[in-house]
Amino acid sequence: MAQPPPSVALDLAEPGRAEAEARWGTPERVTIRVRDRIDDRWLMTLLIPSFGIAISHSTGLFSGLSTGHPAWWWGHAWFVGGAGLIYGANRTLLFAGRRHADWFSRPLARLVLLVTGIVFGTVPTTVVMLQGWHALSGVPLGDAFREVLLINIICVLFVTWLYEMLFLIRERVDDQVRAAELRAAQTRAEFAALRAQVQPHFLFNALNTLSALIETRPSDAQRFVEQLAQVYRSLLDTRGRTTVPLTEELELAYAYATLLDLRYGGAVTTEVRMPDNPHQWRIVPGAIQLLLENVIRHNRVDPDAPLPVVVDATSGALTVSHPLRPRPVSPGTGTGLANLDARSRAVTGRPIEIQAHERFRVTVPMVSVS
Repeated sequence: MAQPPPSVALDLAEPGRAEAEARWGTPERVTIRVRDRIDDRWLMTLLIPSFGIAISHSTGLFSGLSTGHPAWWWGHAWFVGGAGLIYGANRTLLFAGRRHADWFSRPLARLVLLVTGIVFGTVPTTVVMLQGWHALSGVPLGDAFREVLLINIICVLFVTWLYEMLFLIRERVDDQVRAAELRAAQTRAEFAALRAQVQPHFLFNALNTLSALIETRPSDAQRFVEQLAQVYRSLLDTRGRTTVPLTEELELAYAYATLLDLRYGGAVTTEVRMPDNPHQWRIVPGAIQLLLENVIRHNRVDPDAPLPVVVDATSGALTVSHPLRPRPVSPGTGTGLANLDARSRAVTGRPIEIQAHERFRVTVPMVSVS
């Protein structure tokens, strides 16, 4: 096994994922939704007619008109349509702003968008709407021009505040759902990781290997016991943690790779490539151990042709890859990779990536702490 050099060239292409999922099972989807829109149809249906009718009547734009005058009827549609144009323009800018910045991270950019909507949307539309009304209906504007313009600007500010409140409430609910999904995925992953290690065939193989080493290579038997204890200790230490430092995960990888090396007598070689700054990165716990376990479960190992496994963490993600040497085994349930995918999605918002061409490759996203 290679010694650790001083901190993932990463290919995120999808080819081979279908074949891999057919073999290992389709990963469970734990989707974290980052939405920049809300279903506001009910709000528009309520506010647009209300603004159009209430503002026009309260500012005297229908003064002198009776219900028998045609302008009294089509005037309502005129002002409701104008309110819809103003509402729609500012709503579009609001949603566009949320895709690129929020009030906390870039308040100046959001303020510029708000002012842009008022100057180039609200004001011109109000002017055209009032001048058109005056020309078509003959109703004098008087002080109504200034009043309508001021009220429209106030309404835009009010609606902007209302939308931001709705977004905050919705994001709070999403945060609670995300936390619940993360706790559920973490619980399932912990159970699956411990169950995979405690299952009888693992203990049976470990004890058989230890028995053989005691008789033939006592010094290696001592190393085997130490590394086996290290694997269990690491698994127990990571319980309840959503991420662990990359350095801890690589320590577990070395311990588990040593077990494989002692058990298979050099039939499996493991090369670990660390980043220059390993303390900068965190990863979901147990990822490397699970992926190394899958390597042995699904591939032939031969001392005359060792299976080379590469654990690469040099470019912002962790990739475990090896040549494809499939052996006839019963299909797995896919629980391990599904739980790993679920935890990755819940913690980083990104799935694991699987490729299966000449080499089988699984890439797990990491999180930078800087």
